[in-house]
Amino acid sequence: MKAIVLLMLLFAWPGVKSGLTQHELASVGAAPPANARAPLSLAFVDAAGARRTLGQAMAGRPTVLVFADYTCRYLCGPGLVLTAAALDATRLAPGRDYSFVVIGINPRDGPAQARAMRAARLRPGAGAAAQLLSGGAGAVLAAALGYHYLYDAQLGQYAHDTAVYILAPDGRVSRILPQFALTGAGIAGALEHAATRPAGLLTTPLRIICYCLQPLTGAFDAPAVFALRTACLGFLVAAGAAFLMLRRARERRR
Repeated sequence: MKAIVLLMLLFAWPGVKSGLTQHELASVGAAPPANARAPLSLAFVDAAGARRTLGQAMAGRPTVLVFADYTCRYLCGPGLVLTAAALDATRLAPGRDYSFVVIGINPRDGPAQARAMRAARLRPGAGAAAQLLSGGAGAVLAAALGYHYLYDAQLGQYAHDTAVYILAPDGRVSRILPQFALTGAGIAGALEHAATRPAGLLTTPLRIICYCLQPLTGAFDAPAVFALRTACLGFLVAAGAAFLMLRRARERRR
């Protein structure tokens, strides 16, 4: 189902021209240094406009932490939807078993943009419990966690990795998970590990960059976009046909 959602997003988006080179994009990613730890004293502003430190937002719980651009036009919104859905698929209770924290990387965004993102993308459950923080400390936190992103002035957008950080209650990085391949079981196991055995970083080879239309290799020119859209449409048609055939077969057996 997640693959179908991504294909639909890809089919819907127009091709755009990148302002960053392949060499520049190669530096984008999530690569925490050894024993990386989030500074809990860093101060932010929450969606209500109140000052809140990272430690207060985490509240001594293992934490799912995501970096996002609240005015992003690409993967940030869908990524938050998938993260919240994976958390809802666990038997864990937000605010009791874990904290869900989103850090805004765009210094121009504030509480108003955070509230707009919440209203558009996050629903009751884990989404409602998400704490959307903004403020200049985002860059400091990203540096501490080895989270590298770039700003494309030509597009007015950030190029950044869609990795999900799992932090131990003391701020240590316990796991990094791919946002667009999250499962309830996977994120539940990562949170349990962070709560009981925070040491031991697990990274993943899956690397998806939120940046116009380039999840892996850079900007696509018009022919490539057309080819990708054609392939996506074919996949969706085939998936729909298979679903109808399966449904008809079940009806015949009744």
